[in-house]
Amino acid sequence: MIGAALVAEAVFAISSHRMVRLIRMGYVNVTAKISDPERTRTRELEFLVDTGASYIVIPPRIAEELGLRWVKKTRVTLADKREVDAGYAVAYVSLLGREAPVTALVFDSPMPLLGTFTLQVLGLEVDPTKGEVKPSRPFALGLICTNHMVD
Repeated sequence: MIGAALVAEAVFAISSHRMVRLIRMGYVNVTAKISDPERTRTRELEFLVDTGASYIVIPPRIAEELGLRWVKKTRVTLADKREVDAGYAVAYVSLLGREAPVTALVFDSPMPLLGTFTLQVLGLEVDPTKGEVKPSRPFALGLICTNHMVD
């Protein structure tokens, strides 16, 4: 399901000699590079990190610029329960020094989204206390995703 990624930020205030805990919700955005699978066309984009989304979501205009080809069509359910048609494509993403090929969904979205599958593939997680993305584990996939493959 595609939804907005919200990160709770605790803010403390003192009111009438007692501590009151307020929760403020915010968004986490990251800048990442996305490419076609051969890495011949690359764009640097701002993504909304969406922990309610599974895949990375790319608007059709950007997918066309990168030459991403759909391998399959599907229907996806958005956070507001609407269903839309989307195309599956393979893209290459690079973020925080980690890079890997990922499955992308192509459909009209106000901005590109970075979903949980992409975070997992890259070994990243959302830190809700700081409102940022950070490594969750060592990244070994980078060793097999280089241009220097052994025959």
